[in-house]
Amino acid sequence: MKKATSIVLLLLFTVGMYAQTPEGFNYQAVAKDAAGDIMVSTTIGVQIQLRETTIAGAVIYTETHSPTTNANGVFNLIVGQGTSADTFNTIDWANDLHFLEISIDLANGSTYVSVGTTQFMSVPYALHAKTATAVLGNSGTTHFLPKSIDGTALGDSQLFDDGTNVGIGTESPLKALHIQRGGTSLLTSSFGDGMIFSTNSNSGARIFLENLTGSSAQKTMVLVNENVSGEGTTYFGSLSDDGGAFINGSILSMNHSSGNVGIGLHAPTAKLDVAGDIKIADGTQGAGKILTSDADGLASWDDSVINLITDLQSQITLLESQTSARVGDLRAGGVVFWVDPADNRHGLVCAFSDYPSTREWGCFGTDLPNVPNVTSFPSGLGAEIGDGLSNTNNILNDCPTAPAALAARSYGSEWFLPSAKELNEMYDNKATLEAVAGFTPFNVFYWSSTEYLNNAAWIQYFNNGVQNGSNKFNALYVRAVRAF
Repeated sequence: MKKATSIVLLLLFTVGMYAQTPEGFNYQAVAKDAAGDIMVSTTIGVQIQLRETTIAGAVIYTETHSPTTNANGVFNLIVGQGTSADTFNTIDWANDLHFLEISIDLANGSTYVSVGTTQFMSVPYALHAKTATAVLGNSGTTHFLPKSIDGTALGDSQLFDDGTNVGIGTESPLKALHIQRGGTSLLTSSFGDGMIFSTNSNSGARIFLENLTGSSAQKTMVLVNENVSGEGTTYFGSLSDDGGAFINGSILSMNHSSGNVGIGLHAPTAKLDVAGDIKIADGTQGAGKILTSDADGLASWDDSVINLITDLQSQITLLESQTSARVGDLRAGGVVFWVDPADNRHGLVCAFSDYPSTREWGCFGTDLPNVPNVTSFPSGLGAEIGDGLSNTNNILNDCPTAPAALAARSYGSEWFLPSAKELNEMYDNKATLEAVAGFTPFNVFYWSSTEYLNNAAWIQYFNNGVQNGSNKFNALYVRAVRAF
């Protein structure tokens, strides 16, 4: 009857690293027979099998041993140094799970009985770290971190660590991190801590910041330190998504020798040189304010000039109200084209230029109830001098979207679309008005505020003085007027 066998608790399962082949790891166990008695001073047969992936996976390595137990039934062997037709040192420990199956023959024969299979955990994977032996040994250059050359050999990488500073591309790092790309740094280690990025490339030292979630052509920014026209310049710019071209190469720049800083340009010529608009908002800004400085150069927004201008305008208005006006004078923001014969301190002015675009009179097909119809040669209520303001107000009350009236009113609440006779006064004084500096010459066809019928209004020809009716949907010029 064949005796059953057992191997009890694994007492020691350690990795024994060997500088030379063969390599392996220690295995120690206690052998007992089927009755549970310790097998003392007995030579037994042991078969080792290594399986991959699962406990019943493929056998990738088999070896046998014939150890002799001691007085306590303990036997020792080295897995990897038994009799085998397989190669132990080709096992890829990192590639898969591995399991150790132990089988024994108490008669030291070859009829082995499996007594258990155990998964390798962390211990035997120290074999996978055997390449560290070369790193920690005499291979490579002191302080250089190694790299794999071809998968089987190690060599020096570009990473250098002397215990204080780390260098990439240099074995003499001067700062905590020193990146060198060609040439030799001129810096000294005495100028404080920090990081160095040094290069002798014609394109300068560049640090790229890429955000892959950015919009198209807005993913990459670059900080550049280079030589521009013989002078050191540092600038910050944006790149195309592939980094091959500048989208905006002059967002911010600084000249090393002068200390000039540029915004929107590459070569600043002043301490602050800005190409483009400037906005200074400190909470006190406002329309018409000017930027002033105290004795220390601290700037702030000031409205004293606005108040001065307002006072000056009031004085001018007062003087104008006491002074006789003539056609061509400047009053109330416009040019005088009609003087009231009853009081030559008052009259009408027109704007220096036309409304920027031609406009329809509007309200085609609608007879505006509060605007008088003038069907004969323009005269009477709605066509006279002094009717333009009321016409415009009534047009906008009856037809709030009337384009020509709205265009005139856009100059201010006191401006309006002239009546037919007011418009004719402008034509009669055309030469005088156009001789005023800054006055824009008249075009040909202009709207009046005088309505003809439901589908037409009166217009003035400024090339020949003719007045007639025109369909309200025609787009003609507008010259706004006001009283003074």
